[in-house]
Amino acid sequence: MGRKLVGKGTPTVALSAAQLIAATGWTALALPAGGLMAIHLTPAVVVAAAVLGILCTGFTFYLTYRIIADEGATNAATVGYLLPVVSVLLGAIVLGEQLNPRVVAGMAVVLVGVGMTRRRTMLGAAPAPSSPTR
Repeated sequence: MGRKLVGKGTPTVALSAAQLIAATGWTALALPAGGLMAIHLTPAVVVAAAVLGILCTGFTFYLTYRIIADEGATNAATVGYLLPVVSVLLGAIVLGEQLNPRVVAGMAVVLVGVGMTRRRTMLGAAPAPSSPTR
């Protein structure tokens, strides 16, 4: 299994790492704006931050760029549109929140829109050319 490349041949892991390192740098520059209060680090705090930052966020960035490399940017973007639908459904199922007709209609619009982006793939048609042929 070879490395997955995105953009101009950049490995997905390298692109994910670069983005997280840049975000860390910007965050470090913004720290003084939050005040200079003492931070009390415990092993639990450090482990929690490492798990969330490295494992969860890092793995999510890797998967995002992998989807872009495998399926394209349009298909990767549809994930973002489905998040509110899943969140509302989980709220109704797990927390017992009420679904009203307006929310259900909004979910239907999102699902129809996502379906329209997948229509060409679902019908088995060849994808549209990315650049005009001469």
